[in-house]
Amino acid sequence: MKIAFLMDPLETVKPYKDTTYFIMLGAQERGHQVYFFQNRDLYFQSQSVFAVLTELKVSADHAQPFQRLNTASTDLAEMDVIFVRTDPPFDRRYFYATLLLDLLPASTRVLNRPSALRDWNEKLSSFFYTAFTPDSLV
Repeated sequence: MKIAFLMDPLETVKPYKDTTYFIMLGAQERGHQVYFFQNRDLYFQSQSVFAVLTELKVSADHAQPFQRLNTASTDLAEMDVIFVRTDPPFDRRYFYATLLLDLLPASTRVLNRPSALRDWNEKLSSFFYTAFTPDSLV
Protein backbone atom coordinates (compact mmCIF):
# COMPACT_ATOMS: atom_id res chain seq x y z
CA MET A 1 0.00 0.00 0.00
CA LYS A 2 0.96 3.62 -0.49
CA ILE A 3 0.49 5.56 2.75
CA ALA A 4 0.93 9.33 2.95
CA PHE A 5 1.21 11.37 6.13
CA LEU A 6 0.11 15.00 6.28
CA MET A 7 2.12 16.22 9.23
CA ASP A 8 4.33 18.90 10.67
CA PRO A 9 7.97 19.21 9.49
CA LEU A 10 10.04 16.06 9.93
CA GLU A 11 12.58 18.06 11.91
CA THR A 12 10.01 18.58 14.68
CA VAL A 13 9.35 14.85 15.18
CA LYS A 14 10.54 13.44 18.51
CA PRO A 15 10.92 9.73 17.69
CA TYR A 16 11.03 8.60 21.32
CA LYS A 17 7.44 9.76 21.88
CA ASP A 18 5.80 10.67 18.56
CA THR A 19 2.96 8.30 17.67
CA THR A 20 3.06 9.38 14.01
CA TYR A 21 6.67 8.18 13.81
CA PHE A 22 5.68 4.78 15.24
CA ILE A 23 2.75 4.45 12.80
CA MET A 24 5.11 5.25 9.92
CA LEU A 25 7.74 2.80 11.14
CA GLY A 26 5.13 0.07 11.60
CA ALA A 27 3.70 0.65 8.13
CA GLN A 28 7.14 0.41 6.55
CA GLU A 29 7.97 -2.76 8.53
CA ARG A 30 4.82 -4.31 7.03
CA GLY A 31 6.04 -3.55 3.50
CA HIS A 32 4.08 -0.37 2.76
CA GLN A 33 5.51 2.69 1.02
CA VAL A 34 5.57 5.74 3.30
CA TYR A 35 5.26 9.33 2.09
CA PHE A 36 5.33 12.71 3.82
CA PHE A 37 3.81 16.10 3.00
CA GLN A 38 2.72 19.32 4.69
CA ASN A 39 -0.31 21.60 4.26
CA ARG A 40 1.75 23.94 2.09
CA ASP A 41 2.41 21.09 -0.37
CA LEU A 42 -1.27 20.63 -1.28
CA TYR A 43 -2.86 22.05 -4.42
CA PHE A 44 -5.77 21.50 -6.80
CA GLN A 45 -5.19 21.12 -10.54
CA SER A 46 -7.13 19.57 -13.43
CA GLN A 47 -9.97 18.43 -11.17
CA SER A 48 -7.58 16.53 -8.86
CA VAL A 49 -5.91 17.10 -5.51
CA PHE A 50 -2.12 16.95 -5.67
CA ALA A 51 0.69 17.23 -3.17
CA VAL A 52 4.44 17.38 -3.36
CA LEU A 53 5.18 14.06 -1.67
CA THR A 54 8.50 12.89 -0.31
CA GLU A 55 8.97 9.15 -0.07
CA LEU A 56 10.67 8.21 3.18
CA LYS A 57 12.73 5.40 4.57
CA VAL A 58 11.89 5.28 8.27
CA SER A 59 14.57 4.03 10.65
CA ALA A 60 14.37 2.65 14.18
CA ASP A 61 17.48 4.76 14.88
CA HIS A 62 16.11 7.76 16.77
CA ALA A 63 19.21 9.80 15.94
CA GLN A 64 18.41 9.54 12.20
CA PRO A 65 14.72 8.55 12.01
CA PHE A 66 14.06 9.59 8.40
CA GLN A 67 15.86 9.34 5.10
CA ARG A 68 14.29 11.34 2.29
CA LEU A 69 14.12 9.41 -0.97
CA ASN A 70 12.18 10.67 -4.00
CA THR A 71 10.15 13.88 -4.07
CA ALA A 72 7.45 14.32 -6.71
CA SER A 73 4.18 16.06 -7.35
CA THR A 74 1.56 13.31 -7.05
CA ASP A 75 -2.19 12.99 -7.49
CA LEU A 76 -3.32 12.02 -3.99
CA ALA A 77 -5.95 9.71 -5.50
CA GLU A 78 -2.99 7.35 -6.12
CA MET A 79 -2.55 6.92 -2.36
CA ASP A 80 -4.34 4.10 -0.56
CA VAL A 81 -4.37 5.88 2.80
CA ILE A 82 -3.66 9.41 4.01
CA PHE A 83 -3.14 10.07 7.71
CA VAL A 84 -3.85 13.64 8.86
CA ARG A 85 -1.44 14.09 11.78
CA THR A 86 -0.80 17.83 12.06
CA ASP A 87 -0.74 19.70 15.34
CA PRO A 88 -2.60 22.98 15.89
CA PRO A 89 -2.97 25.81 15.00
CA PHE A 90 -6.27 25.57 13.22
CA ASP A 91 -5.51 28.34 10.74
CA ARG A 92 -6.58 29.18 7.19
CA ARG A 93 -4.02 26.83 5.63
CA TYR A 94 -5.26 23.96 7.81
CA PHE A 95 -8.88 24.79 6.95
CA TYR A 96 -8.17 24.78 3.22
CA ALA A 97 -6.26 21.51 3.52
CA THR A 98 -9.36 19.86 5.02
CA LEU A 99 -11.47 21.17 2.13
CA LEU A 100 -9.04 19.79 -0.44
CA LEU A 101 -8.75 16.41 1.26
CA ASP A 102 -12.55 16.12 1.29
CA LEU A 103 -12.42 16.14 -2.53
CA LEU A 104 -10.48 12.88 -2.73
CA PRO A 105 -12.29 9.81 -4.07
CA ALA A 106 -13.58 7.17 -1.65
CA SER A 107 -10.83 4.84 -2.90
CA THR A 108 -8.33 6.98 -0.97
CA ARG A 109 -9.05 6.57 2.72
CA VAL A 110 -8.31 9.70 4.75
CA LEU A 111 -7.82 9.04 8.46
CA ASN A 112 -8.75 11.69 10.68
CA ARG A 113 -11.66 12.58 8.42
CA PRO A 114 -11.15 16.18 7.24
CA SER A 115 -14.77 17.25 7.72
CA ALA A 116 -14.71 15.96 11.30
CA LEU A 117 -11.49 17.85 12.05
CA ARG A 118 -13.00 20.99 10.60
CA ASP A 119 -16.56 20.74 11.98
CA TRP A 120 -16.22 19.04 15.37
CA ASN A 121 -14.97 21.44 18.02
CA GLU A 122 -13.36 19.43 20.81
CA LYS A 123 -13.87 22.28 23.29
CA LEU A 124 -17.64 22.27 22.76
CA SER A 125 -18.11 18.53 22.23
CA SER A 126 -18.40 17.90 25.97
CA PHE A 127 -21.82 19.59 25.88
CA PHE A 128 -23.16 16.55 24.08
CA TYR A 129 -22.32 14.43 27.15
CA THR A 130 -23.73 16.50 30.01
CA ALA A 131 -24.42 13.41 32.12
CA PHE A 132 -20.65 12.99 32.44
CA THR A 133 -19.47 16.59 32.79
CA PRO A 134 -19.79 19.33 35.41
CA ASP A 135 -21.88 22.40 34.69
CA SER A 136 -19.97 24.70 32.37
CA LEU A 137 -20.28 28.10 30.81
CA VAL A 138 -18.66 28.90 27.47
